[in-house]
Amino acid sequence: MRFPLLIKSFALAAIGFIAVPSFAQYTYFKPMEGFGIEISLSNTDLKRMPMYRNSISSLIVIGDNIVGGTCATEKLTPYFFVASLSKRELVQLMDVNDVLKGQRSIQSNFFKATNNTLYAGTIANKLGDGSNGSGHLLKVNVALNGDIKVADLGAPVNGEGVYALTGNHNTGMLYGITYPSGVFFSYNIAGKTFKTYNDVQPTKDDLSVVDNEFHENPEEYLSRALIVDDK
Repeated sequence: MRFPLLIKSFALAAIGFIAVPSFAQYTYFKPMEGFGIEISLSNTDLKRMPMYRNSISSLIVIGDNIVGGTCATEKLTPYFFVASLSKRELVQLMDVNDVLKGQRSIQSNFFKATNNTLYAGTIANKLGDGSNGSGHLLKVNVALNGDIKVADLGAPVNGEGVYALTGNHNTGMLYGITYPSGVFFSYNIAGKTFKTYNDVQPTKDDLSVVDNEFHENPEEYLSRALIVDDK
């Protein structure tokens, strides 16, 4: 009689352990005020992102909202998401495919302009012929309740994605680096115009060295860290 009771007790404990993520977020971090917000888990009715589209590649905090962008597996599309710090849960999702087709990642991180307007850039999936698709610059507005609105501002360079991004609040300018060629570009927010500076991108000789001698990919030699000086 004791053996069946033991099995029953173990089964109930296992069910309780499996069910934990459905009712609460993770709270076992140290220091004790730390916590985790689950963004991708199947055994819950809470908002979640699907597998292969949930790798966090860009993140920023605005008030109570954590705003993020993800990277997806090739041929799949990423998400924008909003998580609430006070609620400690995912509160809103937006499939980038609903705004812009053919994108794979939001790799650039966010630049926060005036009125908490965010800007971010995408890297596209490969086209059918194997060539690079065009990544776009996106304008992102997040309401207090987490609602997300995204506007497409166009592609800085055809066949290139947006790998890094920053900006200047005083001049209303954005600056970035494209992927995979490393073209430096600017975007005038008021004028809605792009400008490229091709003289600073890696030359064919540079690429030959990093490819043939060091066997590096663009992810390994292009910088994601950009700053703006006083001028």
